[in-house]
Amino acid sequence: MHIDIDKIASLAKLRLSADEKNKLSGDLENILGHFDALQEVDTSGVVPTSQVTGLMDVNRNDAVGNGILQQQHQELISSSPHARGKLIELPPVF
Repeated sequence: MHIDIDKIASLAKLRLSADEKNKLSGDLENILGHFDALQEVDTSGVVPTSQVTGLMDVNRNDAVGNGILQQQHQELISSSPHARGKLIELPPVF
């Protein structure tokens, strides 16, 4: 296996000395050798997995009702000196 350590260093925006290149080249070949070993594992009976926790997203419809939030919203609007309809006008930040 030949690894172009100069190209990898360039992609990672790393400046490596000759000694660092030699050491990292060997380390990288060792790491990639483990991936080669994984290619030999028989995974024909393994179902592809996108996540392993079993958790699912919980979604709800966004709906405005006459609940407590609606009441708090009305109180907030009525207490603001710069209310416009259902919105509060704020001074510019910049």
